[in-house]
Amino acid sequence: MNRFSGHDIESEGMTPRSSPAASDRSSQDHDVYQHPRVVSPDHAQHVDGYREMRVAMVQTAAGLKPPSGGFRGNYATLFALAKHGHTTMQFCWAFQKDVHAAVAELKAENKLHEAQWTWGSTYMLDVNSTPVKVTFWKFLNVHGVLCVALDAEVMIPTYPNHIQQEDAAVWIESGTQPARAQKYADWMQYHLHQFEPTHVIFNDAFASVVTANVPAIREKTVRVEVIHTLEQLPVGPYAGGISGGAQTPAGLPLFRHLDGLVAVSMAVQKYAKEHCGLEPEMIPNHAWSYKDKDTGDWPRCRQNFAKQNVVMINPAPVKGYQIFLGMARKNKQPVAENNWDEPLNRSVYNFIAYTSWGSNPEMVKDLQTAGVKIFEPVTDMEPVYDNISVLIVPSLWQEAWGLIATEAQLRGIPVIASDVGGLPEAKRYVGPLIQVNAIYGTKRNPDGTYVIPPQDISPWMRELDILLTDKDRYNDRSHMAYSITRQWVRQFDIRGMEKYLLSLRK
Repeated sequence: MNRFSGHDIESEGMTPRSSPAASDRSSQDHDVYQHPRVVSPDHAQHVDGYREMRVAMVQTAAGLKPPSGGFRGNYATLFALAKHGHTTMQFCWAFQKDVHAAVAELKAENKLHEAQWTWGSTYMLDVNSTPVKVTFWKFLNVHGVLCVALDAEVMIPTYPNHIQQEDAAVWIESGTQPARAQKYADWMQYHLHQFEPTHVIFNDAFASVVTANVPAIREKTVRVEVIHTLEQLPVGPYAGGISGGAQTPAGLPLFRHLDGLVAVSMAVQKYAKEHCGLEPEMIPNHAWSYKDKDTGDWPRCRQNFAKQNVVMINPAPVKGYQIFLGMARKNKQPVAENNWDEPLNRSVYNFIAYTSWGSNPEMVKDLQTAGVKIFEPVTDMEPVYDNISVLIVPSLWQEAWGLIATEAQLRGIPVIASDVGGLPEAKRYVGPLIQVNAIYGTKRNPDGTYVIPPQDISPWMRELDILLTDKDRYNDRSHMAYSITRQWVRQFDIRGMEKYLLSLRK
C-alpha cells in the first residue's frame, strides 16, 4: 500500500479485473502510477490575451451523465473552459456503466490512448465509521475534462450526500472534523494538490468547508460557489429543505469569505440578497448546456402535435407530481357534453413520466394506476424529445432555473409550467405560466420535508386542451417557444463565466 499525504491508495495504477480499460493497457503500464496529462501553471498558454486557468469542480449529483440540471450546467461550464484552452477537472461519483460508456466514447473517437487512465482503490468510513474499500478512476474524457471519480455504487450507501452535509455542519460549528468527513476530505485534498488548480468551483457546504480549511487552497486558489438551489444557502426559509442542503446558519461566514459567488437566475440572486445579505453575480447556465457538445449544432425543432404525448420529467412532491397525477386521472375520464370547461373534441392523451432522483415506488404505482407510462432516467434526451408533444413542469418549490424547460422550448416543444422561482426566466416568459399554491419553506413535516399544499389542476388541463386540440395554435406556440428561446441563447456571452473567473484570479 502506498501512502501519500495521509491519503490511502491501494494499488493505484494496477489493473482491477473489473476495469473497463484493462484490455487496452499494455502490461508494462500495470504497475506504474500514471497521472493524467495536465499543463503546468508555469507553461500556461494565452487565450484571447488571458492566462490559462486550471479549474477544478466538485459535482454533487452521482454519475458521469446524470439528469440533474445543476450537474449538466456545471459540466457545460467545464466543457466550454476546456474548449477555450483551459485545463479542467471534475470530482464526481461514477457508476460502472458510466465508466464503460466513457471508454466506448473514447474508443469511438480514437482517443483512448490519450485518456491517461489511472485507477485504484481507497478507504472511506461509512455512517457507522466502518472502513469501506472504494474503487476510483481518473481519466481524460472525450471533451478533455479530467474526471476523478469514486465508485457511486459504493459511495451512495457509504457516505450519502445528506450525511456529508450533516458532517459539514458539525465541522463548521465545532471546528472539528468528524472522522468520516476527514477521510473524504483527505481524498479530495490529495487530488486537488496533484492538480494544482487556480480555481475551485463547488455548490455544497462540504466542499466549501474542505477548501476553506486547507491553507494551500484557501490562500492560492480562487474559491467560487455556484448557487443551484435556495436550499444551498444557510439562512432563509428554504435553508436545508432538501436532502443535501445547508444544515447550519453558522455556514454564512463561509459564503462571505468566498472569492466568487454565482447565482444561476435573477430569482436566486434576489433571494440571496434579501435573506443572506449576499451579492452573487448572475450568470445563467452556459449556452453549451443546450447545444450538442460534439458537433456544436443547435437542437432540431420538433413538430410533435400528432403524437399527443404529455410528459413530465422527475415526478416528485416538490416538482408538482400531484398536479401531473391529477391531470392523468382527469385524462381517463370521459368528457361530458355539458361541461363547457372542456372542448368536445378532446381525445384521451398519452401521459408519460421519466423517473429521477425525486421519484419513489409509491408515486410510480399511483401514476401507473392513473394510466401513466413510466420510464427510467436516460442520459440521451434527444430520442425523448422526439416524442414529447407537451412538457409539463408543475414545480411547487422555488426552482433556481429549470433547465428542462429551456431545453424543450429550444426544440419547439411547448412547455406548461408553474410560475415559481426561476422557471419564468427559464421559459423566457413564454406562456403558459400557471400560478400554483407554492411550497413555503418554513412549513415542514416532522421529518423536515416540505408540506405540500393542495393544488387546482383545472388550469393545467385547460391549457393542455388548448394546445392539443388545435394544431394551428400548437404550431404557433411551438414556433414562439423555439424562436424566442433560441434568440436568447444566441445572445449569450459564451465567455461570460470565463471572464468572471479570470477577474477573480489571485
